[in-house]
Amino acid sequence: MTVDGKPEPSQVPMRYPPPELDETAAQRLWGKVTKTADCWIWAGYRNQAGYGIIQARLGGPRTRAHRVAYALSGGVFTGDGLIRHRCDNPPCVRPDHLLCGTIGDNVADMVERDRQASGDRSGYRKHPESYLNRPPVQGVKHGCATFTEAEVLAIRAAHDRGESQSSIARRIGRPRRTVALIASRKTWRHLP
Repeated sequence: MTVDGKPEPSQVPMRYPPPELDETAAQRLWGKVTKTADCWIWAGYRNQAGYGIIQARLGGPRTRAHRVAYALSGGVFTGDGLIRHRCDNPPCVRPDHLLCGTIGDNVADMVERDRQASGDRSGYRKHPESYLNRPPVQGVKHGCATFTEAEVLAIRAAHDRGESQSSIARRIGRPRRTVALIASRKTWRHLP
């Protein structure tokens, strides 16, 4: 630890650690690459952002193909372990087009190359129909919801009858702060 209580840089875990490779990784990766004069393009599955996806180890988690290419070529993972493209081409897996760095380095690349979405290129300006009159996702339809509407109404009814938030929280096995937000109608505001 340093004087200010923060861990030494060497003690901070890498945000994007190197992929765990198996003996078939090279064959599976390079077998799905189309080499052009400039970039080597991943011809396998790509995600919505255009990055190639592969299992670095059979049965293991999926990872981006350019990360596997960097690891197979002997690249050293430093900083955050984020692998950046010199060519700004997401499906490219050519090792000399890849370099390791931090999220800050990646953002600096984006700004330097004028690739950030701002002004007329922002999502709001390009697709305003996606933002206008969009109904909010509320209640059990929200991906983070852990209560049903009936449970929320029961919490409010118990609180309105005079039961304390702490008592309700103990009874249902949930944090008191969560019960407090529901009882005070700061969350689940669409319900009475």
